[in-house]
Amino acid sequence: MKNKCSWGITLAIEYIFIFILSWLTPLYADDLIEVHLSLIQIIQRTWNDLNPRFFGQFIYRILDNIPVIIFALVNAGVFCLFTLLIFKIAVRNHPSLLKYIITLSVVLIMLPNFGQTVLWKAGTGNYLWVTTIILLYLAGNFSEELCGQKLTKHWIIYLLPLASFIAGWGNENTSCAVLILSGLIILYNRLVKKLPFKKWQIINTLFLLIGYLFMMLSPSSFRRSKMGIINVFTTSDNTLVSNVVTSCIDIILTLARYYFVLVILIAVFALIMHRCYFSQTKAANALFFIITGILSIMALIFAPSYTWDGGRAYFGGITFLIIALIILLPDDIQLFMSQNVMRYASTFTFLVILFGGVLVYLSCGIYDWHKSSQAINQRYEYIQKQVDSGKEQVRVTPFTYYPKMKYAVNFGLNEISNNQNYFINQGYFHYFPGLKKITPNF
Repeated sequence: MKNKCSWGITLAIEYIFIFILSWLTPLYADDLIEVHLSLIQIIQRTWNDLNPRFFGQFIYRILDNIPVIIFALVNAGVFCLFTLLIFKIAVRNHPSLLKYIITLSVVLIMLPNFGQTVLWKAGTGNYLWVTTIILLYLAGNFSEELCGQKLTKHWIIYLLPLASFIAGWGNENTSCAVLILSGLIILYNRLVKKLPFKKWQIINTLFLLIGYLFMMLSPSSFRRSKMGIINVFTTSDNTLVSNVVTSCIDIILTLARYYFVLVILIAVFALIMHRCYFSQTKAANALFFIITGILSIMALIFAPSYTWDGGRAYFGGITFLIIALIILLPDDIQLFMSQNVMRYASTFTFLVILFGGVLVYLSCGIYDWHKSSQAINQRYEYIQKQVDSGKEQVRVTPFTYYPKMKYAVNFGLNEISNNQNYFINQGYFHYFPGLKKITPNF
């Protein structure tokens, strides 16, 4: 009873935390452009979009056109489901509240551009929600291999092909990596464990592949490829091989720069697991997620534009690396600590540094988010007053505060321009009917 109460309190705090952030984060950039749409307009825009992520864009536009309180309620729920799925996949049959708090802590500080992948509606639809569907596919299709449990509810089994299809048509680099992960798990079961192929696993993986082909062969993908966007195939500075090598080096350096702690922790816990509590299942699953995470990130060398900022495009890959890290933890952390003084001291030190670091870093991030959101709302209030007074042209000063951490919605995003056709400016025109021109006074 006490354990259930502790779990309930932990999940309630997590839910309320994300609910408040989702509710109070202002619209920005793409969010401004897609409000005030009917369902028919949402479907039409999504199909005609230059972004081939049909389901991610569809979810985003739905979220952008429902009351903000409803968005906050459902978005907080999806985030909790996201962390619970990471936990379920990573810990198999050894759950504990301590492990869940560790998982949540790592997620909160390691997720790329938190404000733009969890709170920004354009980002949460394409990253948080789609990645949650991908994790649902993994937890369902490979429930025994990853979660240590066999699915017993038939209605869930029958829904898995749909989840598999959506997971395939989710995100270019992440969905491709999940295809590879599925193949690795299936081949490992057949070639190493000598188990027969499972019909439902093959069927769901085929639906995943079909969804991925739909995404890559969608009309928007072809239109996007003809826009002259610079990538390793279109740049003429060097040969293709040279461009690919340079891109690989840049992405590796970006991973080391922004996620050095995560990479080091994975390496350290892999070594500890090998020496202290080796398990073939843990080793195989961790290796599969490390390979998948790295491949998801390295696939960005072929992206329509170079993405070496460690930002949103890294979301899926970092999620897989977080799962790998949690897999590498001892099955029973408290038992591991009790075995000798050295293990107790090292584990206790790690937990103190982790939880202390999370509290400090998250506190600074929330303060930064608050100041940034306040500055955005102040500008919107000023523009609305100008429009209400009959002005069609508005000149605005710089934000009173610019964010310095990844929890703010506009962290690293562009500002308005003197070019009135710029998409940021266009968002203001759509959001404030009657506004014809907005220029920066800076």
